[in-house]
Amino acid sequence: LDFVHPDYRKRTHRQLEYMRRKGEPLPLRENIFIRVDGTPVDVEVAATPLVYENKPAAQIVFRDITERKLAQERIIADQKQLRLLTAELLLTEERERHEIATALHDSLGPILAFSKREIGILQKSAPTEIAEALKKISDNIGQAVKQTRTLTFDLSPPTLYTLGFEIAIEELVEMFCKEHKLEYSFRNSDQPKPLTDPVKVLLYRSIREMLINIAKHAKANLVKIALSRADNDIEIIIEDDGKGFDISVMKEKSKGLGLFSVRERLKHIGGKLEIESKRGKGTHTTLTAPLKIV
Repeated sequence: LDFVHPDYRKRTHRQLEYMRRKGEPLPLRENIFIRVDGTPVDVEVAATPLVYENKPAAQIVFRDITERKLAQERIIADQKQLRLLTAELLLTEERERHEIATALHDSLGPILAFSKREIGILQKSAPTEIAEALKKISDNIGQAVKQTRTLTFDLSPPTLYTLGFEIAIEELVEMFCKEHKLEYSFRNSDQPKPLTDPVKVLLYRSIREMLINIAKHAKANLVKIALSRADNDIEIIIEDDGKGFDISVMKEKSKGLGLFSVRERLKHIGGKLEIESKRGKGTHTTLTAPLKIV
């Protein structure tokens, strides 16, 4: 025990006593020893009971793992840096989306709306033949106005910033299911979910990607979405009653489904994506992300 760091001596003594009583080896575990010069060193230790010179004894094998611990610390630091970089990239991407959406809403939108109104005025006084042609033009402009609004919403939903994440998700689900003729249920727990902007944006895009996959592949009639908080994480559950699929096949084709991107982005900020599905049994998807990136 003289080799063991004072903070670890009681624990080490208990382990050795356990080995002596049970006569069973101790598995590899990390410890801190003291060098001859008094400096601490990280070690990995294993102990095996044996008989030495006809007396109970123990063989203690330990290995200096200083380099491994330093490497682990570097990996943790790199992962933290990567999470911060991912957050910054998400914010940069969202700023660009917001600028384009604002330009569409503030410039192209009013021009199209004004043109439709002016053509409507001309249509009233124009001869029948010309009036019919103007009506077609007006209808086309109306479609352009509608598509511009949809594109603006897809690029950067204003509700996400004005009314908050939960209301934005409910609006997204309602609009999406209405467009694709799906029934839906939305449930949000009362627990506060103070999300940072990068997490908020990433989760919104991820949920939208999940809904697109359901509309394209699931042949579902009902979609259920639930938001809740688990300690310092937000948990989002998306369920559908569609045809389901083989998870192993999904893993091979995940890039094509867009799930690979969602999973990797969540992983970079300390979150995860879990999918459970069976053919004919629908799909259960869980997205977990930290409320704050650290």
